[in-house]
This record gives sequence, structure tokens and C-alpha cells, in this order.
Amino acid sequence: MPNAFWIDSVEKDRVYLSPSEVNHLKVLRARIGELFTGLDGKGNFYRFQLEKLSKRETIGKLLSVEHVSRDMKKLTILVAATKWPRLRLVVEKAVELGIDRIELFNSKHSIAKVSKDKLEKFHSVMREASKQCLNPYLPELQIMGSVDQIALSGSTNLLLDFSGKSLQSFADKIATSRNVRILVGPEGGFSKDELEKFQHFSSAVSLGKRILRVETAVIVSAFFASLQMGRF
Repeated sequence: MPNAFWIDSVEKDRVYLSPSEVNHLKVLRARIGELFTGLDGKGNFYRFQLEKLSKRETIGKLLSVEHVSRDMKKLTILVAATKWPRLRLVVEKAVELGIDRIELFNSKHSIAKVSKDKLEKFHSVMREASKQCLNPYLPELQIMGSVDQIALSGSTNLLLDFSGKSLQSFADKIATSRNVRILVGPEGGFSKDELEKFQHFSSAVSLGKRILRVETAVIVSAFFASLQMGRF
């Protein structure tokens, strides 16, 4: 079960929970008058007392609000489309790791395609992950048709590639950067044209000799970057 509940809106001293929370509260056998924690993905934690629980609406009396300031540094992952179970895991772990922005795109060698009609599906995954790990901020999420829509200027860009230097060698650069972007290609690798585009703006980084799945590469590289940025 989640460690917090999703708040759709706040009006004066009342919080209105997402309709999807009704089942969670019923499983917990929540009672009117009980105290719970809510969040909204915008940096706010709410402490509220349950006042009404029904299929139509769930309302709580607002007791307190705590706002958590966002880190001034920004960590973005850019991930080539892959099959849904793996993309789902990527998005879920991105929330748990506190990644600020997720950009999903279609590569020439992608074994599956990603489109904007899945946005709500991804947002649902992010909300559930946020409630579980108590991350007060949801990542920004953008879905792009191809690599041509990716902008890489003005940031430290790390391109995961076997030919690159070890990730460890970029520790100091990551630690002093305000905007870090990690590019993760598809299972079949980037095409020659795509690599040429990225290599003008990126540093090639290797995660070692083993061939990692997309989701594993994201977790390893994002955790390392977060560690250097002082988030753990």
C-alpha cells in the first residue's frame, strides 16, 4: 500500500483526493477522523483528517502543509523507446531516484515505439511511485517522435556507449554541473546518423564490459549521477 495519498486539489482548509484513492483507503479500512499524509507532485506534503469517503468524492480536513524546496541542479534522462514493461520500470525508478526530467524518444533501432497517447499511463506510474517513495516532486515528462527533437545545448551530456571513458572518470564534472543529461539508447544501439548528432554535444560514457538492459543502464547511471550531485 502507498505511504501517502494523491491530492487532486486544495480549497481553503479542505483537500480533495484523487478518485483512484478510494480503493486504497477501503483496503486500509480507513475510518472517518483518521489522519493521513497526502502529496501533489509539486513539492507539498499535506497532513489531513479524513472527513468523507465515497465513490463520488473523498475529502479531508487540512491540518498542515509542508513545502519541500526543489534542488537547483537538474538531472534528466533521455531514453530510447523500448517495450512497455521496461519503460514502465524506467519511469518508476526515475521517480524513486529523484530524477527531474524524463524524455522518451523513438530511435531508428527501437524495438517498440512510444507516443503521446501513453502520457496518462506514464503519469499514473509516476504518481504511484511518488506515493510509495514519498518523492514530493513528479518529474517532467516529454515524449518525442525522434532524436531530431532532442536539444542538447547548455548542459553536461553523457552518452552511454561502450567506446566511452568510465563513468567514474566523470564524477567531478557531474558534481560541478547544474544541468546533467544522460542519453540511453535502444537495445540495438544508436544508428550511425544518431551517434554523429549526439557526439557533437555529448561525452561518451561506458558502464563497463557487460551489456546491460535499458532499465539497468538507467538505474546505474542515474544513481551514480545523483550521488555526485549530493542527493544521496
